[in-house]
Amino acid sequence: LSMAVVSFADKKIPEAKNYAKDALALKPDYVDAWIMLSQIAKSESDNANALSYAETALSIFPTNTDLIRYVNSIKNSSSSSTVVPPLPTLSSDTVSKIKNIPVKKK
Repeated sequence: LSMAVVSFADKKIPEAKNYAKDALALKPDYVDAWIMLSQIAKSESDNANALSYAETALSIFPTNTDLIRYVNSIKNSSSSSTVVPPLPTLSSDTVSKIKNIPVKKK
Protein backbone atom coordinates (compact mmCIF):
# COMPACT_ATOMS: atom_id res chain seq x y z
CA LEU A 1 0.00 0.00 0.00
CA SER A 2 2.95 2.31 0.53
CA MET A 3 3.49 2.30 -3.22
CA ALA A 4 -0.14 3.33 -3.72
CA VAL A 5 0.26 6.20 -1.25
CA VAL A 6 3.43 7.43 -2.97
CA SER A 7 1.91 7.08 -6.45
CA PHE A 8 -1.21 8.97 -5.36
CA ALA A 9 0.92 11.74 -3.85
CA ASP A 10 2.78 11.96 -7.18
CA LYS A 11 -0.57 12.20 -9.02
CA LYS A 12 0.04 8.83 -10.72
CA ILE A 13 -3.59 7.80 -10.31
CA PRO A 14 -3.75 4.63 -12.45
CA GLU A 15 -0.60 3.33 -10.77
CA ALA A 16 -1.98 4.13 -7.30
CA LYS A 17 -5.22 2.28 -8.10
CA ASN A 18 -3.30 -0.77 -9.27
CA TYR A 19 -1.17 -0.88 -6.14
CA ALA A 20 -4.22 -0.52 -3.88
CA LYS A 21 -6.06 -3.26 -5.80
CA ASP A 22 -2.97 -5.49 -5.60
CA ALA A 23 -2.97 -5.00 -1.83
CA LEU A 24 -6.65 -6.02 -1.70
CA ALA A 25 -5.95 -9.10 -3.82
CA LEU A 26 -3.59 -10.22 -1.07
CA LYS A 27 -5.75 -9.08 1.85
CA PRO A 28 -9.39 -8.32 0.98
CA ASP A 29 -10.09 -6.86 4.43
CA TYR A 30 -7.25 -4.32 4.22
CA VAL A 31 -9.13 -1.22 5.41
CA ASP A 32 -6.38 1.23 4.42
CA ALA A 33 -6.45 -0.04 0.83
CA TRP A 34 -10.23 0.50 0.65
CA ILE A 35 -9.74 4.02 2.02
CA MET A 36 -7.00 4.66 -0.53
CA LEU A 37 -9.33 3.61 -3.36
CA SER A 38 -12.02 5.84 -1.90
CA GLN A 39 -9.68 8.81 -1.78
CA ILE A 40 -8.56 8.16 -5.36
CA ALA A 41 -12.18 7.98 -6.52
CA LYS A 42 -12.96 11.18 -4.60
CA SER A 43 -10.03 12.93 -6.28
CA GLU A 44 -11.56 11.96 -9.62
CA SER A 45 -14.96 13.36 -8.55
CA ASP A 46 -16.35 9.82 -8.56
CA ASN A 47 -18.42 10.12 -5.39
CA ALA A 48 -20.40 6.93 -6.05
CA ASN A 49 -17.28 4.75 -6.00
CA ALA A 50 -15.69 6.85 -3.24
CA LEU A 51 -18.73 6.11 -1.08
CA SER A 52 -18.81 2.43 -2.06
CA TYR A 53 -15.13 1.92 -1.17
CA ALA A 54 -15.54 3.86 2.08
CA GLU A 55 -18.60 1.84 3.05
CA THR A 56 -16.66 -1.37 2.38
CA ALA A 57 -13.92 -0.14 4.74
CA LEU A 58 -16.57 0.76 7.32
CA SER A 59 -18.15 -2.70 7.05
CA ILE A 60 -14.78 -4.18 8.03
CA PHE A 61 -14.21 -1.73 10.90
CA PRO A 62 -17.72 -0.51 11.84
CA THR A 63 -16.76 1.13 15.13
CA ASN A 64 -14.08 3.43 13.69
CA THR A 65 -15.31 6.96 14.30
CA ASP A 66 -12.97 8.45 11.66
CA LEU A 67 -14.45 6.11 9.04
CA ILE A 68 -18.00 6.90 10.16
CA ARG A 69 -17.28 10.63 9.76
CA TYR A 70 -15.59 10.03 6.40
CA VAL A 71 -18.56 8.04 5.03
CA ASN A 72 -20.99 10.69 6.30
CA SER A 73 -18.91 13.45 4.74
CA ILE A 74 -19.04 11.72 1.35
CA LYS A 75 -22.79 11.22 1.68
CA ASN A 76 -23.21 14.94 2.41
CA SER A 77 -20.41 15.84 0.06
CA SER A 78 -19.05 19.05 -1.10
CA SER A 79 -15.46 18.36 -2.02
CA SER A 80 -14.07 20.99 0.34
CA SER A 81 -15.74 19.52 3.42
CA THR A 82 -14.84 15.84 3.07
CA VAL A 83 -13.19 14.49 6.19
CA VAL A 84 -10.37 12.16 5.21
CA PRO A 85 -9.44 9.33 7.58
CA PRO A 86 -5.73 8.97 8.20
CA LEU A 87 -3.66 6.68 6.01
CA PRO A 88 -0.24 5.45 6.98
CA THR A 89 2.24 8.30 6.87
CA LEU A 90 5.65 7.80 5.37
CA SER A 91 8.78 9.72 6.22
CA SER A 92 10.46 11.57 3.39
CA ASP A 93 13.37 9.12 3.68
CA THR A 94 11.00 6.17 3.21
CA VAL A 95 9.29 7.87 0.25
CA SER A 96 12.69 8.46 -1.33
CA LYS A 97 13.66 4.80 -0.87
CA ILE A 98 10.34 3.59 -2.30
CA LYS A 99 10.67 5.84 -5.34
CA ASN A 100 14.06 4.30 -6.08
CA ILE A 101 12.82 0.70 -6.07
CA PRO A 102 12.71 -0.63 -9.62
CA VAL A 103 9.17 -1.55 -10.65
CA LYS A 104 8.48 -4.36 -13.07
CA LYS A 105 6.09 -3.37 -15.82
CA LYS A 106 3.07 -5.62 -16.25
